[in-house]
Amino acid sequence: MNKKDYAPISIFIYNRKDKVNRLLNSLFDCNEFSKSKVYVFCDGPKNETENVYVQETRDEVKRLLKNIRQITFVEHEKNIGLANSIYYGVNHVFKKHNKIIVLEDDLI
Repeated sequence: MNKKDYAPISIFIYNRKDKVNRLLNSLFDCNEFSKSKVYVFCDGPKNETENVYVQETRDEVKRLLKNIRQITFVEHEKNIGLANSIYYGVNHVFKKHNKIIVLEDDLI
């Protein structure tokens, strides 16, 4: 199977660094992950208090995925909610691809 046959992986994150860490570590065990295009959609904070947790989560994802060659980060400044984030992200990916794998931050 060549690279263009792999479905892009879209990961939706928010403010849960520990859960994102577990998700990404489980993906690293999958050989095809390193061959796939990866999209990370980061929702924004709901308030000033959450800002630090959102930023820590974004930084952790960027640190863990620094060696992924085909990665796109989409960061929202304000919170749009999970449903809107997924709707936006799926449409964003389907403008470029005809398939998708959707993962939320708390999946393993």
